[in-house]
Formats: sequence, structure tokens, C-alpha cells
Amino acid sequence: MNIKVDTFGGGPFSQFMVALQSINDVHKNDLDKIDNIYIDTDMVSINPFNYVLEQNSEMLFDSIVNCRESHHRREQNKGILEYTDLFNINNGDLENLKKIIKKIKIKNTVTDKLNTLNDRTLGVHIRLTDMNSIHPIHGIFTINDYISKIKTVLKGDPTLNNIFISSDNDESISKIISIFSNHTITYNTVSNRSVKEDDASYMSYQTKSFSSEMFWVDSFLEMLSLSLCDELIYRVSNLNNSSVIFSEKIKKTHKL
Repeated sequence: MNIKVDTFGGGPFSQFMVALQSINDVHKNDLDKIDNIYIDTDMVSINPFNYVLEQNSEMLFDSIVNCRESHHRREQNKGILEYTDLFNINNGDLENLKKIIKKIKIKNTVTDKLNTLNDRTLGVHIRLTDMNSIHPIHGIFTINDYISKIKTVLKGDPTLNNIFISSDNDESISKIISIFSNHTITYNTVSNRSVKEDDASYMSYQTKSFSSEMFWVDSFLEMLSLSLCDELIYRVSNLNNSSVIFSEKIKKTHKL
């Protein structure tokens, strides 16, 4: 069975998670019959998912999934994964979503950039910049909240000797490196970071970059890198959700 998914939403992973959840809604009982998935979006004239996914728009589709309809149903039933603790998903949905991503292949333009992470690595996804103003309902946080959480997690498990940082800004990375200098700290060299933590224009930057191949490749690189960690510190973000779904290593998450 070949499926086309017409998705929508905010950033790349908002749209990606809407697509995955919509497939699960519509085809929950026949996921094993899915052969190919094509994800499309009407946000821009091109389809930026083609930058990062191996997919074919010219195949014959047996099913076209309307994400707006299924997303509306999930909103009414409070079933939006973005607002859910990552491992607290009802009705086996996490397992289903992991089945679905097995039908999706990430392009080598992303995977070839992946670095091998050391065992016992704590992943930290820092989302500051415009997040406090865009999603204040989910809490107002600063880098000090992340630092406090990192200290708590490392104290609880001294075997976590390594830290991988995925951040929307450079300032936060520098602060964590200076404070946790006794740990091995790694991060990707990517182009989709702001310089400062309080850059409220970051949302505008994301919107302008939505049709940029480099923006999508770097975003998926960050997501897949987090998926290689053993534990994860995060706040509300669909990038985190995607990392857990792709991950075969993450066993424990720590939400701000």
C-alpha cells in the first residue's frame, strides 16, 4: 500500500509529527500493509520533505491522508503528541509510530553527517530564543533551568559521562561547556542556530528558511543525533518527539 500524506503545521517537526500521527489515525489497523509513504506540504511551492526523505511523488497512491481532519479530531480528544510526556502515550501509539517510521528513509545528505556518540550520553535539547513568547502556556524557562536539570540527572546517574547538545542558540552551548567541563561535550556544526538565547526573531528566521535545503538537513541532523543518546532532557517540542520515535537507545526522558 502506497500512502500520500498532505500535512501542515509550524516548523519541520510539527509538520512531520502531524503526518505520522495522521497515518496512525487512519491506518492504525493496517500499518503492516504500508509499503511507501510520501509526505507533502502546502506551506511552500516546493516540497521541502524531499530534501531529507527518500520518497517518490510519481507512484500510484492507494490512500491519501488528510491531516487537517485527523489533527482536528486529536485536538478535540486532547491527543496531540506534542503536549504529551514522550513515554506516556496511550493505546500503543508510540509502538505504532515506530512502525511507521520504519517505512520512511532519511536521505544520505543527512545520515552521512551523523557522528557516532559515546555510550552513556545525555542528550540535551535547548529551545529558548522565541519559545517563551510563542508557547508560554507550557512554561517559561531559562538556561539556568536546563543547567539545574542536567546537574540533577548527572547526580542521579554518574555513568552519564557525555553530553550531546542540540540547541537553537550558540550562547547556551558555551555556558554548558564552561559549567560541565569535566564531561565530554559534543554538538553539531549547523547553520540553524541563533547567536543569543533571547533572540525573539528566531521564529521569523525559521519561517524565512522553510524552503532552504540546508535548514531542513541541519534540523533533521539535530533530531537524529539526539536519537542516538541514552537519556534526554527536553521541553515541549516535536523535534524531541521525533527523536524518541527514531531512537533505539533512549530509555529515559526528563521534561522541564
